[in-house]
Amino acid sequence: AAAAAAAVRAGPVDAAYKAIDGLVRVDAELVDYSVNSVTEGIQALATTRVSIRPTGAMRNEAYVEKANGFGGKVQRTFSGQGADEDIVVSSARAYVAALNKMIGFLSVVNRTTDSSQRPRASGNDVVVSVM
Repeated sequence: AAAAAAAVRAGPVDAAYKAIDGLVRVDAELVDYSVNSVTEGIQALATTRVSIRPTGAMRNEAYVEKANGFGGKVQRTFSGQGADEDIVVSSARAYVAALNKMIGFLSVVNRTTDSSQRPRASGNDVVVSVM
């Protein structure tokens, strides 16, 4: 079943993100946002890259053990990348890609009962996908 949402915010990208949040019902904090032009001209292709981390009830579920052997935990971030001629569409694609990664990770963590099998953080701990 298709779902639709609308939101009024400070700008079109923020409104798109809040509308997506209303559909997926997962709390996320935007950590980083960047837009670059791939081509030139009036119909230039924009690529957007975002990084997010979970907030709210799932905030504590995204902490993973450091992989460098020094112990401790680090909060994982999730990134996504999108491309389109429209910056809002490019931004929405990047945000959805990052949310999909975060939701997938959290569902695996929640199914894991043995903490020794919990995912470990890599050195960079950011995964990028190209849509």
